[in-house]
Amino acid sequence: MAAVVAAWLVEGKDNEEETAMGKQRKYLDRGRKIELEGRPYEVDWMTLLGAGRSAVQRGRADGAAFLSEVMWEGVDPAVVTPRPAALDYPLMRRWLDVNEDEAIDYLMDEWGLAFDEPAPENASQANELLELEDCITAGRGAHMLSAYQRSLPEGTGTWFVGYCSDCLRAILMWIDDDDLSSRWWPFYDQESA
Repeated sequence: MAAVVAAWLVEGKDNEEETAMGKQRKYLDRGRKIELEGRPYEVDWMTLLGAGRSAVQRGRADGAAFLSEVMWEGVDPAVVTPRPAALDYPLMRRWLDVNEDEAIDYLMDEWGLAFDEPAPENASQANELLELEDCITAGRGAHMLSAYQRSLPEGTGTWFVGYCSDCLRAILMWIDDDDLSSRWWPFYDQESA
């Protein structure tokens, strides 16, 4: 039993390192083959909400295809957060190649209630989900944020962040409480590394 506990502690230590903000995973996978290279393991939705909302309110998001192009402008570099692993589809594909079961479990945890279909059974099915066109390119005209991760009421409306349930892109959405109109902004080009 002691050997099992010791092995677990060594694996945990090898997979995490201390940072100023606490523990940061060093590897995405338990087999330690996919390095995170500073990417957060989990999406910090409140940080994305704050940074994205600030970019929109300051008018920086108007000409940007993705909030990641402008949301960290003028922000203290110590606060800037790298793109989370789940929002980096090339990284997710590499993980599916290394360990499909572990990668699929991770994606299902990250997508949460936004994905209401049966979980993919293999890497091929998971890759099909990663290859979904975003809603605008696919001609749907709007994103559907049916299961948001965080919200922030402000003035005449509410800010929401989460995954679009149709294309699984991470988005920031503003909904006006009076007329229920909405606007949305994707955080990242999840296809690019």
